[in-house]
Amino acid sequence: MKIAFIAVNYNNSYITINYVNSILQMKNIDSYDFSIVIIDNNSNLDDYKYLKSGLEGLKNVKLIKSDKNLGYFGGLNLGIKQIEYDKYDYVLVGNNDIIFEPNLLMNVDWNSLSSFLR
Repeated sequence: MKIAFIAVNYNNSYITINYVNSILQMKNIDSYDFSIVIIDNNSNLDDYKYLKSGLEGLKNVKLIKSDKNLGYFGGLNLGIKQIEYDKYDYVLVGNNDIIFEPNLLMNVDWNSLSSFLR
């Protein structure tokens, strides 16, 4: 199963790094083909540098820096454009202040969810 997580950062890199770490700490995350895309929505330089440093070397994490603030939905749309979304089973877009429960992936009934979404 292929899953993408997309979130936008704007001058709150500490929160965004916690978001990414909560994904990476989910149980069984490595059994999924997953990507994490973070759009920096033209944060100040210090915040962007902190974010870049905090995400460097993390598995399956892509940081995109926007040259202008696109707004929340504009940033999410830029993130969606960065992936081949039709090749993913699920694309989860949301706020960067979400902290995922460690058991989330184990508790989702993917079959029921798929039939609900189609």
